[in-house]
Amino acid sequence: MNEHDPTQPEQHYTLMTGRIYDVIYQFKDYETEAKVIDSLIKDHSTSGGSDILEVACGTATYMIELEKLGYHTEGFDLSPGQIKEAKRRMPDTRLEIADMTDFDMGKQYDAVLCLFSSIGYLENTKQLSQAIAAMKRHLKPGGVLLVEPWLSKEQYTAGKEHSITDSDREITVTRSNIAEIDGDVSIMNMHHIVTSNTNEFEQYEFDELHRLYMFSDEEFQKAFDDAGLSSTKAAEGLHPGGSSRGLWIAR
Repeated sequence: MNEHDPTQPEQHYTLMTGRIYDVIYQFKDYETEAKVIDSLIKDHSTSGGSDILEVACGTATYMIELEKLGYHTEGFDLSPGQIKEAKRRMPDTRLEIADMTDFDMGKQYDAVLCLFSSIGYLENTKQLSQAIAAMKRHLKPGGVLLVEPWLSKEQYTAGKEHSITDSDREITVTRSNIAEIDGDVSIMNMHHIVTSNTNEFEQYEFDELHRLYMFSDEEFQKAFDDAGLSSTKAAEGLHPGGSSRGLWIAR
């Protein structure tokens, strides 16, 4: 069965099913990162509660780990495929399809999270300001906003080839691309090969063009300032002692 039909246009940032997404990113240590998030919330939030909203929540893996630590989580994503998988994994949790620039969950939270560089899918500084303002509106007084940025221009290397292959018991996914750059935008035309490990379907391939804006620290700072948030950037982010894109902490 081919879960992905590239002939059907959809208005969101990825056509990957949650199943493919989770195979590609199973190398991430969500459990450890959730513990870092827990520590940051306890250090920076004074709102006194445990309600979390995850912006661009993907398949809800962070949410699952945070629930284990005692938080109540809700989330949204622009991709119907990601939300479908998130709902399968967390059927009793509020999960919506929404755009981070203009979402309205109708309530406020003790912490709002935008992780794994999802903020990079915004197209310009105007959208960045809109998204940060929307996140701020969803914070309780004393709440904390955590935003993990995409790579900076200094960290992104045009012409570099990237490839990853990973498997679960049912499928193997190989993804490759060559990094490109257009001004302030990083471009990755990712080629995917999906193979069944159980003869469930014939091998199939698809391409996805990902464009992520490389916002500067100054552009982030202005967006936080304009929203009325005090902010600082932690260089180590969610990956102490290792490579990191940093993490913005705003109150």
